[in-house]
Amino acid sequence: GRLRVRQVRDLARAHGLAIGAVGASDTFTVLAASRGLRHLYVGDEALIPTGPVDLSGRARKGLRTSMNRVLKSGYTASLHQVSELDAPALTELELISALWRDGHEERGFSMGYDRLSDDLLPDALVVVARDAEGVARGFLHFMPVFGSPQVSLAFMRRDREAPNGLSEF
Repeated sequence: GRLRVRQVRDLARAHGLAIGAVGASDTFTVLAASRGLRHLYVGDEALIPTGPVDLSGRARKGLRTSMNRVLKSGYTASLHQVSELDAPALTELELISALWRDGHEERGFSMGYDRLSDDLLPDALVVVARDAEGVARGFLHFMPVFGSPQVSLAFMRRDREAPNGLSEF
């Protein structure tokens, strides 16, 4: 561990690069500090309560209108562990993602993860929105927050032709 941290630090410095670790353990933080790296707190993610959402009132009118449009169009949503999705389902979601990116590379979102599925995170979650015909039209991808019963939004994608409000749905 100690030699590798020093090697990475030296390589980065030699090429004018900055290095960082997000979500580093206390042990790694101490090790990194002993090798000349510093701790920088970048904040916590926003936490939102789950459960029923009150869409009544003037302040929620836009959201309520969007949600009703999606519901009236026959959309459904389902939650899955990514590791439980079969190859056709993953291919369907990867296509939505590719179309959303419109030729750009994946960059991830809050957690900076850049893959929908891999062996490192079999317990990642995905909420899939399907239209009235059962075709996937959008999804939200959530990464586990290790050591905590929370998840973090990794990325969200939708078919650009899907109704406004699909991600909120």
